[in-house]
Amino acid sequence: MNLSSNDNYENDDLITFEVDSKTTNLFYSQLVKYSKYIRDRYLFLDVIKLFPQEINKFKEDYQVSPNSIFIFFELLHDNFDIKENSVLTYEQCADLLKISKYLDIRKLADQIKEHIKECSTNVDFIIQILEYENKARNQNVGFEINSEMESLLTEKLDECLSNEKFIALPISMIYRIVMKSAKKVNLS
Repeated sequence: MNLSSNDNYENDDLITFEVDSKTTNLFYSQLVKYSKYIRDRYLFLDVIKLFPQEINKFKEDYQVSPNSIFIFFELLHDNFDIKENSVLTYEQCADLLKISKYLDIRKLADQIKEHIKECSTNVDFIIQILEYENKARNQNVGFEINSEMESLLTEKLDECLSNEKFIALPISMIYRIVMKSAKKVNLS
C-alpha cells in the first residue's frame, strides 16, 4: 500500500491498495464523508493499515464478487451518483446493498434501491432477480415471485421466451407464467 507523495496536496488522502490483485484507489475524505462506519471506527492511518484486510475479509464472509467491490470504489469516486445509463446487474445491486449496509452508507443504499426500482419493468432484470433469489434459496420447490413481477413477465411472454436465462428458472414458475399468459390471450 502506498501513500501519495507530499508534493501533491490534492492527493494527500489518497490510499492505494490491492483487492484480488487489482489496484484500487480511494480518497479517505470521500469514504469518511459517506460511511458512518468508517467515521466511527477509523482514523486515516487506521484505514491505511486495516481497511484493505477488512474489505477482503468482508468480500469472503459475505460472498461479494470482486467486480462488485470495484464497482463500489468507482461509485465512491463518483460520489455514489449512479448514471442513468449505468448497467448494473441485480447481483451487483445486491452486493452493493450488502456493502452499503456493512459500511453504513445511506446514499449508496438509496441510489441502489432507486436503480432497482427503475429497472423493475425490464424483463432481463426481473429474470436476474428471480435467478438470484432462487439461487439464494438454493431450492426450486415452492419458490414464489411477487405478483407484480409475475404479471409483467406474463404480459411480456415473447420477450421472456427469447431470453436465454428464462429457461433456467424453475419449471413450475415458467409453467405458471406461460399458463397465465395463455389465459389472458384466450380471454381477449
